[in-house]
Amino acid sequence: MAISSFKTTGAYEYRRDRRSSLLRLTLEADGVEYQSCDWGLGGIRIEGILPRRRLDESINILVSGERKGHHLSIQAEATIVRIDNERGETALRFNDLTMENLDVLEALITGRRISA
Repeated sequence: MAISSFKTTGAYEYRRDRRSSLLRLTLEADGVEYQSCDWGLGGIRIEGILPRRRLDESINILVSGERKGHHLSIQAEATIVRIDNERGETALRFNDLTMENLDVLEALITGRRISA
């Protein structure tokens, strides 16, 4: 898959998918809710450090948000790819999302209806 370069805040980021920071999502892990810093089809970066979790560990998460009056959510497995103790942030990569989960994330990004 091709890696694209996107210029944000004067720096280039090399990612497969664009990231959104305008629509904040909620991530629930281990019974605790966290707010997103940014997210895309490949993963999510959250405010906070997941306690008792380590780099490269997989975890089950619930990601949810509201778009155009519709509450949408996905349950997925994700891998912790970065823990930034200085900033108090954790980045996670989604693992093998289903077509339904991708459909929900695309609906959150674009505001379009979920296909039947």
